[in-house]
Amino acid sequence: VLLASGTAGRAALRAAAGPLANMVGLRVKDLGVDQSLGANWVRPGQADRILNAVAAAKRIARLPLGWGGRAHMLVALAKAQYNWGLDVAGLAPTALRTLQHWMVFAATAGNTARRSPEATLALAAPSAWLQPDLCLAYCVLRGWAKRLAEDPGLPDLVLPAWRYELQHPSPRGRPRGPVALLIAQVRWLGWQALGPTEWRTPQGVDLCVTNLEYVTSHIDSALRVRRWRDVSARRADFGGLDRGADEGATFRWPRAQLGAANKATF
Repeated sequence: VLLASGTAGRAALRAAAGPLANMVGLRVKDLGVDQSLGANWVRPGQADRILNAVAAAKRIARLPLGWGGRAHMLVALAKAQYNWGLDVAGLAPTALRTLQHWMVFAATAGNTARRSPEATLALAAPSAWLQPDLCLAYCVLRGWAKRLAEDPGLPDLVLPAWRYELQHPSPRGRPRGPVALLIAQVRWLGWQALGPTEWRTPQGVDLCVTNLEYVTSHIDSALRVRRWRDVSARRADFGGLDRGADEGATFRWPRAQLGAANKATF
């Protein structure tokens, strides 16, 4: 390709460089240290997708589907929203408030007179993470564990970026890219990011991230603790929830009664 000349040579160069550039760009983006391929690159597209998510939530709120039907659509919306862009750039506080407000709006069919979106969204879909911050954390952390299970060579690829991020942390709320965001999410749960394949909980439990089922169980537990700890800190009448809640009795059992048409029990 380097020896080619003229129009044919330039065409051959473009044809060869296109797929190669895409492949290199994707691999380099995983290192998470180049802002041109990381957070700044996805901000405009992310803003558009958040606006699209808001519009979709407004449409879901108007559908005569009941709690169950709206919950299914909200789970699909959350997966479509958070699997692109946010897993690279993170979630800005303004975007978090916007998405959370409209998710509650859709779940309650437009009745947003609720002071605890955590409880509302947990009731709407007890087995899913409809809160934007919790959904993002789940997607980033479990997504990383899943990728490790599929690509054993990935830890070696990202280790230089991991060490760089530990030595030169990204500004708060502005991760440089996927690796920086992953480390930030691990710390957001109160864990230590020892390395790409090893995290440590506050109780001193070392998590082997390559064990997908094991680490997924710990991620779920940590997110439940985070959900109720946050609302307990924000509202005095939810005091004590920092020790956790029985989500089965509080959310899953009532939803089962609703699904069985036992509306009075629900």
